[in-house]
Amino acid sequence: MKKNRTLAGLPSEVSEFLTGIGHDIKLARLRRNMTQENLAEAMFTTRRTLARLENGDPGISMGMFCTAVYCLGRFKELQGVLSPENDYEGNLLERMRTLSRRGGLKENDDGLDF
Repeated sequence: MKKNRTLAGLPSEVSEFLTGIGHDIKLARLRRNMTQENLAEAMFTTRRTLARLENGDPGISMGMFCTAVYCLGRFKELQGVLSPENDYEGNLLERMRTLSRRGGLKENDDGLDF
């Protein structure tokens, strides 16, 4: 198997998250009385690929992850996670840049009113 530098540099928090989310996918599948074969078929993939996803393999595509979540009926929870209206930090940084371009913050202006 070819080594992937991106995977080798994976932050430990991300690796742990992938392991956990893989476990959660497996648990959701089992709670729905689905075999790996059943879910893999619904995902239009192989049992081996699903097993890799359930084991937290970082080489599995985001598409496969989203498809598994969709097939398990939990896709709506993924939608909007990074939408602009839910991105407080991004909104704050954008507001600060806008204020900076306009000549900076005025006295008593914290720049936090959106």
